Amino acid sequence: MTRPTDLGHPARTHNQKEHPAMSDTPDTPQRRPFAAVLQEHRRGGLAVELGDKLAELAAAVVETNKKGTLTLQLTLAPNGQGSVKLGDRVVLKAPSPTMPEAFFYVDEHGNLNRNDPRQPRLPIAADDLDARRGASA
Repeated sequence: MTRPTDLGHPARTHNQKEHPAMSDTPDTPQRRPFAAVLQEHRRGGLAVELGDKLAELAAAVVETNKKGTLTLQLTLAPNGQGSVKLGDRVVLKAPSPTMPEAFFYVDEHGNLNRNDPRQPRLPIAADDLDARRGASA
């Protein structure tokens, strides 16, 4: 079964050879689309959560220029005759921005210092520093 598209090419339907589980014949069972199950699970909450997490991931990937992942794990457990419990777990691994590093010196007590504690400081008065900063500004 085909129908023309706006481009003049025949469109494929869900019931063609690419999907052998779906058929127009009465002896072949119809399978529900996966997206339909996702939309019903948790009254649509799973689909909303996945959409939100996907948008968050896309923004982080664009911001950091690094890759990330969004994983959906579905668990089916028996729930009596002919039924199952469907559980889900959504895991977002968004990339983190690279933070700049800073250089510090370590003194004899293990403290981090911006200035080398082994090198004597030049005797410049605070007023001289302020005057030099003001002159260059």
